[in-house]
Amino acid sequence: MVGPFPNPGERPNNEGFHIDYLKDYGGEANHIPKNGMEIKKPDGTVVKWLPYSSVDTEIDFFAIDHLGLYYQQDDILAYCACWLECDEDKEVEIRVGSDDGYKLWLDHELIGEQHVYRCAAIDQEIYPVKLSKGWHLILIKVDQDYGDFKFMLRVVTPDGRKVPGIKVWN
Repeated sequence: MVGPFPNPGERPNNEGFHIDYLKDYGGEANHIPKNGMEIKKPDGTVVKWLPYSSVDTEIDFFAIDHLGLYYQQDDILAYCACWLECDEDKEVEIRVGSDDGYKLWLDHELIGEQHVYRCAAIDQEIYPVKLSKGWHLILIKVDQDYGDFKFMLRVVTPDGRKVPGIKVWN
């Protein structure tokens, strides 16, 4: 997880959604995050990719100490990433819920985006994908206008169950 980054502008034109803050590090589509990797923000300050794991259904950015956010901070965004290790080829669904919008990449390919202002709910969007045996990178960029700042992401079978043979690494 890395951030926060600025999300300037007013609804519905928050500009951070369209700014590639990783452009000097391979770009959003090609970025490979590494623990401790420093990312320079437009104001010259530096943030680092740091691991985060949760057993909760949702990731609440305001509850993550290393992001240094204050509760209900406005006009920001953050990136999160994880690796999936798949034991064989599988048909799965990546399901996302977010507050507010997001962009989602799987193995450096943009597979979904929602530039929206909403409360997060489970499975707001569903992306059917085929995973081959091996490692797969998921990168998500979540933007914040005001209010809550969170997301949910599940990798499940098409009927919504846990996928056997997949391990998640951050």
